[in-house]
Amino acid sequence: MRRLTYLFLWASLSACQATYQASEPEILDDIPAQWANSSNNPSELLSIDDWYSAYLSSEQSGNLTELIAQALAHNISIQKQALSVSAQEKALNNAQAELWPSLSLDFSSSRQQGSSALSSSQSLDLSASYELDIWGKLKSQEKVEAFTYLSTQAELEKTKQSVVAQVITLYIQTIEAKQLYELFNERAKNSQQNLDIIDTGYKQGLNSALDVYLARNELNSDLATVSQQLNLQQQLIRQLENLIGFYPKGALAFSGSIPYLNDSVYLGLPSQLTKHNPSLKLEWLELLAANEQIAVAHKLRFPSAQINASIGKASEDLSDLLSSDTVWSLVGSIVTPIFNAGKLKNNVEIAKLSAQQFELDYLNELRATFLAVENALFQEKSLTERYEYQREARANALAAQELSFEQYQKGLVTYTTVLEAQTRAVDAQSSLIQITSSLFTNRIELQVALGSALHNLN
Repeated sequence: MRRLTYLFLWASLSACQATYQASEPEILDDIPAQWANSSNNPSELLSIDDWYSAYLSSEQSGNLTELIAQALAHNISIQKQALSVSAQEKALNNAQAELWPSLSLDFSSSRQQGSSALSSSQSLDLSASYELDIWGKLKSQEKVEAFTYLSTQAELEKTKQSVVAQVITLYIQTIEAKQLYELFNERAKNSQQNLDIIDTGYKQGLNSALDVYLARNELNSDLATVSQQLNLQQQLIRQLENLIGFYPKGALAFSGSIPYLNDSVYLGLPSQLTKHNPSLKLEWLELLAANEQIAVAHKLRFPSAQINASIGKASEDLSDLLSSDTVWSLVGSIVTPIFNAGKLKNNVEIAKLSAQQFELDYLNELRATFLAVENALFQEKSLTERYEYQREARANALAAQELSFEQYQKGLVTYTTVLEAQTRAVDAQSSLIQITSSLFTNRIELQVALGSALHNLN
């Protein structure tokens, strides 16, 4: 008994000395004071959150707010992650319950046939057991579950952010597809008018048969483009319906428009990025859980102390059970690992290596987020410049289209020149629509990278 006491004291001192502190994640030493390609003077710019709220409250957003609310309520990915949060909350409750004593009531009845007689016994016992958390093992396990619970909450926020961003992107892309459909449909109508004029001139001997064939070919090509664009529009609508939890029948109505974003917004400082981005929060919380798991693995190498108590009654007849003498017991036990072929030590090393992996995941996500922000900023600058050039190109192309047909009717140019001018005009108009849409969706990607709460409708 004395040797066991000495062994316990030695293990106690060892446990106090052999602690491990996981290293803090290294901080990127090349973070700039300001974002590249962006003005960060808050006195001159509207914040990116205020810009988004202003858009949602404007008539240009149409029914987008309703669609976002539907997605938050019915999207399957969000519902699944919400269940994960609830399940992890229960796991945290279980870890907290381990810090409390456990009670159990046991009733047993038996009959035995001996060589000479039949005997019976009845017993009723109330038992209690409690593990003394000497090294804080149970507390560390509770912290692991707490960090895991917080990480599932961060994952839920990330999922909501992703789903809402997808809703907005599909909404804008659908409006873009609708505008392109209207543009192509208008061109088909113009082609039909041109064909009628050319066919009338051919019958009067003013135009050649070649011009009639070219006009018919152009009309058929335009009608095919209209049909293709309508199909694309319906696909986008069905994708959006499926995303928000509706049956994908392609009947969702749209009433919004795509605003042209010609103003910059205040983004905050690069050093503030980790406070808002849910992906970074998730990686950080997973790292903290892995770090605490090292402490759990380390503390499992040392003795555990437990107290077991019971009180009960026993008798041969069930009728005499409650009136029988009460028997109680109190047992304290200490269990310490002696030999396990290095298994517990290896578990500590495994936990350390796992924590280092989570640390690298965090740093990788951090760099990827900075990359996403800088790319989105540069993309916005590039798209804005392209918009200005394309707007001039559209004005010139429309003027050239009108002039070319007038000159064709006067016999100054061939109909091929008219077709080329019409193609340039449509390309210029469609490019302008696409650039306007890309500017908006790029701004949403920027907000996602910065951690702006897209799902916060209040």
